[in-house]
Amino acid sequence: MGQTTGCCQATAEAQPVEQLEPVVAPQDQLTHGFVDILNKDEVSTNTLPAKADEENLTKRALEEAERHLRDFNLDRADEVLGTALEQLSEASAERLRSAETFRRVQRHLGQYELAKDMLASDDFELLWQQDGTRMEVKRDPCCRVFEYRLVIDLEQPLSQAVSHFEEVDLIHKVQKQLCQPVETLGSGSPWHKAYMMCFSIAVLRIEVLHELFRYRDKTNGVLLEGVCTEFDHTALNVPAKSWRAMRPWNIAANLWKPHEDGSGRTTFIHVSRAEAGMTLASWMLDTAAYFVARGFAADVRKAAAEASVPGSPWMERINADKDGFYAELREIEKVRSTVPWDKRALAACTLRW
Repeated sequence: MGQTTGCCQATAEAQPVEQLEPVVAPQDQLTHGFVDILNKDEVSTNTLPAKADEENLTKRALEEAERHLRDFNLDRADEVLGTALEQLSEASAERLRSAETFRRVQRHLGQYELAKDMLASDDFELLWQQDGTRMEVKRDPCCRVFEYRLVIDLEQPLSQAVSHFEEVDLIHKVQKQLCQPVETLGSGSPWHKAYMMCFSIAVLRIEVLHELFRYRDKTNGVLLEGVCTEFDHTALNVPAKSWRAMRPWNIAANLWKPHEDGSGRTTFIHVSRAEAGMTLASWMLDTAAYFVARGFAADVRKAAAEASVPGSPWMERINADKDGFYAELREIEKVRSTVPWDKRALAACTLRW
């Protein structure tokens, strides 16, 4: 990832949607180096193993990659598969590439690249700026898509600011426009999950289905999130849509970065792209983006503030930290890049652990 091209990246964006794999292996079960047969120091890449050894190598590489993938340790999964490809014959390498685990790594690499591209995209124009929040819009020539980017300075540290997005079953306590608590789809993990949010507008019911995936960069001190509505709904037993329900298409990317001044604050960058469902005048798209973004920014600030209150439901979850997620965020807080937010800062993100 990052500056180099791994085994799966070349065709990552062309892969079909795969089923979520929500089971999380305990951290102490994850290995931090390749199994012996994958050790670069012991096996020459110029000497291909015998057929039986190749089958064993392929099997163990996929098992190793799967363990890393369950923790969404994507860089390690990509590295394992890349090492195996270097040691296999072309026929065995092709069988490895056709494996479900390999295809899933491809898909997630594509998601990462898309989120990164959205955050660093050009052609945004400033719409408004005040009180530590900046909103920019990108105008669609076809006038059917509205896209905006928010940059918000939050007073809370990363581990508190992110808790609203992690504890999805508590979102309705802040976003009062939700007509019911958020429904989690499948078991998931802090690094990869799916859920449904429901809103009521007059007689319409808006059902927003989201798949969330997270990548942490402990070298540069950032957390990157991707959110999309296109994933395998059938595999997760998503409830059938009623006649009055709408399920809009949406894709978003978030970047969380401890503030460079060391104050304990957090910079939050959010890009959202959605279809209007019809052709609208440019000023109407700007207006829609303005009200959606203003409301979302207010919710983010309110949620971060409430999460920092001792005894709040979010603070209780942070202190319990049953998955070790908030400990990971505190490790990112310690890194703290001294470079202010800029789209060029994404070029430094290699997402290596």
